[in-house]
Amino acid sequence: MISIISIFSCKNNIKKVIILTEEKLLEPEPLELENLGFKFDDKPVYGSLVVYIDRLDFLYKYEKRYDSRTIYFDFEKISLNTENFAYHGAYDRTLIICREGAYCEIYCNHSDFEKIINQLNLFKEYRGIAIAKKNQELIKKNQKLKRISESSLSNAEIKTIVSNYIIEFDITSYPTITNSENASFNLLTDILCKKLPPLNSKNELETVTLQMLQIIYIDVLSDIFNSEYGDFFSEIDDLPHMIEKYINIDTIYHLDDYSLNKLTSYLISRSVLSKGDYACLVQQTKDSVLEMLYRKQVELTEKKLATSKASAIEIITIHDIDLMTGSEFEHYIASLFKKMGYKSQVTNLSGDQGIDIILEKANQKIGVQTKCYSSSVSNSAIQEVVAGLRFYGLSKGIVVTNRGFTKSAIELAKANNIILWDREFLKQKLEEFSL
Repeated sequence: MISIISIFSCKNNIKKVIILTEEKLLEPEPLELENLGFKFDDKPVYGSLVVYIDRLDFLYKYEKRYDSRTIYFDFEKISLNTENFAYHGAYDRTLIICREGAYCEIYCNHSDFEKIINQLNLFKEYRGIAIAKKNQELIKKNQKLKRISESSLSNAEIKTIVSNYIIEFDITSYPTITNSENASFNLLTDILCKKLPPLNSKNELETVTLQMLQIIYIDVLSDIFNSEYGDFFSEIDDLPHMIEKYINIDTIYHLDDYSLNKLTSYLISRSVLSKGDYACLVQQTKDSVLEMLYRKQVELTEKKLATSKASAIEIITIHDIDLMTGSEFEHYIASLFKKMGYKSQVTNLSGDQGIDIILEKANQKIGVQTKCYSSSVSNSAIQEVVAGLRFYGLSKGIVVTNRGFTKSAIELAKANNIILWDREFLKQKLEEFSL
């Protein structure tokens, strides 16, 4: 439903207001508007004609201005957040126009201004009905497409294609409408176009593809999380204990968006969280993690404050770490991981292939590289660990330093799923396990 509202102003009087419905005008252009035949008593006049085409989502403005023998055209697309639109007519006269697709003709001058306002207030109600109808039609359409999406995923080939797309193109964020702007998304729609039931438009094809991605995304991320950390949660089925276990896994960026998405998807698959708006569920998970991390910090602080000065002398601090040699730092980190419950083995000092320590816990084998530096660690350390993981056949990698990491090192680590322990994180572990 498209509304066309026109105001013709001549000199200092508003002469005619037309509000009508035109369903054929799908993409309004100036030349098409010429054919609408707006006239004033079939006579050429000086003044202006303004036409507003309301498609409920955007307002299109077309203005025709008369000046002696010349006619000027102006056409623009206006996005409005208000329900009403104000037209400033001749001599600063203002007419508030409610945009609605009903037919009405009003002949008037300024003395009839109140009458026009009253009439147009009725159209405000009509427009609300039109929007509600449009929204209802959109809901029904999405429900129909959702059924197509769900039934299509029963096809093993389609499900495999969508699942592999998420993994191959590293879709770490929950798929949204913005994915349709990606070149890879267009490739996927072209592939699925040949395998899905016939659809009415490209827009429907994109909607069905997006819906399938959203459904499969949760399953894929849940499987990834289960393969990485499932053994930690095998005997737990309630949210508080699962969150507590999560924050005690040392090879996770606990507040990283991708980590939270994987955890949330896993909790949904385990029916610990009920299905619903995914963004809200991720936020609920994040809030629970933040609360549990805070409780943990409170406990650590309490233990630290309750420790006597005599026993505190024996505690290794980050400043003690700064004075260590590379070999001393390596062996200390190995002993720290033992306190954390890992089997820990230091590799040969020469020819270690980028891995200083090999850890084992919960059927996971993890490679650790230690860097006791006086400056930030560069991306070469990340490259060494990635190579070392392949050499030793390890599932995860960690780089531990008493300093920080360069921006390029952080980016490369994120791309390769390498865990980084910087100075602050190491201080936290020293406080937690040196007591």
